[in-house]
Amino acid sequence: MPRRTILVVDDDSKTLRLVRHQLEARGYSVSTALSGEKAWARILRSPPAVVLTDLHLRGMDGLELAARIRAEESLRRVAVVLVSGNSSREDRKKARAAGCDAFLAKPVESRRLGRTIARLLGRSGAQGRASQD
Repeated sequence: MPRRTILVVDDDSKTLRLVRHQLEARGYSVSTALSGEKAWARILRSPPAVVLTDLHLRGMDGLELAARIRAEESLRRVAVVLVSGNSSREDRKKARAAGCDAFLAKPVESRRLGRTIARLLGRSGAQGRASQD
C-alpha cells in the first residue's frame, strides 16, 4: 500500500497519540497538529491526502478548517473527516455544509476509522459529502 499522509488535528495530545497509532498500524504516514491554526499552516506547506479534525478546537475549529480547505482550489482533492463527541444531526449538517467528506462520532472505533480512511483514499476529489460512518 502506498504511504499517503493523514493529518490528525485535535487539542488533546492523548487522542492524537491514539489515532496516530491506529493509523500507522494500518501503514499510513501520519502527522499531527494541536490546533486548527497549526494544521492550516501545515496544510498550506504540504497538503496531506486526508485531514482528520476534531470539531471542537480552541481558536479555529474543525468546521472553519474544513471551510478554508474547501475554499482553496489547490486543496480541493484533500479529503476532510470531522470528528466530534456530539454526533447530533445539527453537527452532521454543519459538517456537510463545510464540505466535509465524512463525519465520525467519538469515541472512534478503530475499524470504522480504517474503513473511512480507505474509502476516502480510494476515490479522488471527493468533497462535500459528510457520510454517517
